[in-house]
Amino acid sequence: MYYFAYGCNMDQDVMKGRVGKRSRRIPAWINGYRLVFDVAYDHDSSLGFANIKHDSEAEVHGVLYTQLTKKGLHELDHQEDF
Repeated sequence: MYYFAYGCNMDQDVMKGRVGKRSRRIPAWINGYRLVFDVAYDHDSSLGFANIKHDSEAEVHGVLYTQLTKKGLHELDHQEDF
């Protein structure tokens, strides 16, 4: 499975801690979205987690992990509260 990562999930060590192994990754971006920090951190509105929002004139740079297992994807969903 493929997984587009932005923010802290671009860090290989973070991903290894979340999915249990390193995965092949390549530079990637998605058009039509922008990076925002609009998810409040620990009920403090002055801090936020990275998120992406639709914006037809923007793009978000990140990495594409190319060897993610279904189990790894489920773990990321759990870690990201999805």
